[in-house]
Amino acid sequence: MMKKMILGVSAFVLLLSACGGDDGDDGASEQEQEVIAALRSQGGDSGGAAPMDDLSDEEVSCIAKGIVADDELLDSILADTEFEDLTVEQQVDAFGMMVDCAGDTLAGVMADGMMEDSGLSEEQARCFADGVIDDRDLMVGLLQASSGGEPDADLIQAMFGLFDECGVSLSDLG
Repeated sequence: MMKKMILGVSAFVLLLSACGGDDGDDGASEQEQEVIAALRSQGGDSGGAAPMDDLSDEEVSCIAKGIVADDELLDSILADTEFEDLTVEQQVDAFGMMVDCAGDTLAGVMADGMMEDSGLSEEQARCFADGVIDDRDLMVGLLQASSGGEPDADLIQAMFGLFDECGVSLSDLG
């Protein structure tokens, strides 16, 4: 049950970080514009709105600038590498850039998705999403678990701690 729940939350974190964004190319360098276009082209195939569609132009431009500054990640993004095919380290770097540039917006998107898929209240979902966004170790653990890694005791303990802090019971998760 716990592994299934961790993998479910991990998959949502992975989905959130894999989606394309808005047209944030005002004043961006040519490389940044290429990155913005590459980000927009990924993640929108599911038929619904991509979570990064909620990001402002400034947030998307900030993410692109971070990617341009990381040569290895830049090469992968410009080669149209799917997010799930990036190394875990690259996923962590990319998601970290997203959090640094648009953490509050991403927490809102994550909370909305969690409310749709569970019995969580808005307050519980936002508390949990903020907790994931604010705890880099938890975020890294979730990304590693979503990439096939086994959730370790520290990850499980952190998840239960966050559930407790946010008043979430396992029955709320569906």
